[in-house]
Amino acid sequence: HYLAEAARLLKRRGVDCEVRVLGCVPDNLKQHPAFEGPVYVGAVPRSQIQQEFQSADVLVFPTLCDSFGLVQLEAIAYGVPVIATPHCGSVVRDGVEGFIVPVRNATAIADRVEQLVSDRPLREQLSQNARQRAAHFTWTQYGDRLLTALTSLTPHLT
Repeated sequence: HYLAEAARLLKRRGVDCEVRVLGCVPDNLKQHPAFEGPVYVGAVPRSQIQQEFQSADVLVFPTLCDSFGLVQLEAIAYGVPVIATPHCGSVVRDGVEGFIVPVRNATAIADRVEQLVSDRPLREQLSQNARQRAAHFTWTQYGDRLLTALTSLTPHLT
């Protein structure tokens, strides 16, 4: 509902943008006043995800508790800056590939969305940075980091 509140704030400010929520959201939530504002798209087939990212200016991931949201990696791989909270893993660096906003803060979300929508050069810079950052999250690099971590534990396991 923090994203929905941010969408309402953006509309009141006259910011020309569409806030779209992808994924399953129960009808009873969509009809609740706290969730008014965004366009609820619903589940999107894997075959259409690329199109969604290519048409997006920003991904907002206002999670309260998520150890590592893979959607952030998908977004930065497509060059989509991310607005996230500090509770979703360390993918996005504040001011580099997007912005980190405090949890439960719709105003901060709206401020950053408005900034990216209105400042196209900034959005493009964050987009370039995002693509570069995504290159650090390959399966090979993940495997190498995992092996290094496991190797460092080996002396402690004997």
